[in-house]
Amino acid sequence: MLSPAQTKALVATMDRTGIATMFLLDTPEITFDRDAGFEGYDETVLDQLAMKRLYPSRFRVFYTFPSYDAEGPGKAARLVQDGIDGLKFYNGVIWDLLGAIDSRSMYAAYAVAREHHLPVIIHVEALHPIQRPEFERVLDDFLEVTFVCPHLCGVQSRLGVLATMLAKHRNLFTDTGPWHRVGAFATNQPEEFRAFYIAHSDRIMFATDTVQRDSIDSEPSLAEVIGCERDLLETKYFSCFRSELVMHGLYLPQPTLDAIYNGTAARVFGIAANPLEKVSY
Repeated sequence: MLSPAQTKALVATMDRTGIATMFLLDTPEITFDRDAGFEGYDETVLDQLAMKRLYPSRFRVFYTFPSYDAEGPGKAARLVQDGIDGLKFYNGVIWDLLGAIDSRSMYAAYAVAREHHLPVIIHVEALHPIQRPEFERVLDDFLEVTFVCPHLCGVQSRLGVLATMLAKHRNLFTDTGPWHRVGAFATNQPEEFRAFYIAHSDRIMFATDTVQRDSIDSEPSLAEVIGCERDLLETKYFSCFRSELVMHGLYLPQPTLDAIYNGTAARVFGIAANPLEKVSY
């Protein structure tokens, strides 16, 4: 949770870097520390909603809860009245703890999303021999729900797998972040990633997947992170804090950039942004 002053500074950074809308996603400590717990999510969503109330057009809030929280679906339904914009799940990241993507408890969560027209962001490792079939069953059973499988759905080393999934499931979307899951691979295989992004720009959204802990004054700065991710997409060669070397960029054509920065998110999340602005989560 950022204080009102820090939230104002964050919005100022968004203005400087052309970010129209930022998504606030709770990140439980367990995603960083396997010995930690999946906790605090009910308190965090209230803090995030408070940030959204300060700047209602700049933030979208996605509520998370673990699959073993039997009250989670009910709480999610009630939070719709308070302004949540979607649901976020981490099953693919901590699959051994949270269980199957197509479990009975997760189906209850997806049913809430369907009833209240909430998009769902869910981590899935699509190269996993069990996770992908589980997820594809969900995609087929909840055709009315929009699913975002972030970080290219974990297929950064085999983009053809995701291309097949996108062709099969019209309710599936993905994003371009974070660096260690996407950018680091794209700079080493620029032609392959460039072709993939051009072919599927109507299903891909810009993302940095940046975690802000106690302050927005972290190193590297949020502006530097955003700038590096944009340079990857926009330039043929670039340098940033990620490497001491000059790196290959994707040099995407303007229509592809417009879709990734704006068009896809506008359709998926109903965001109306200036054509020169970007959306980020």
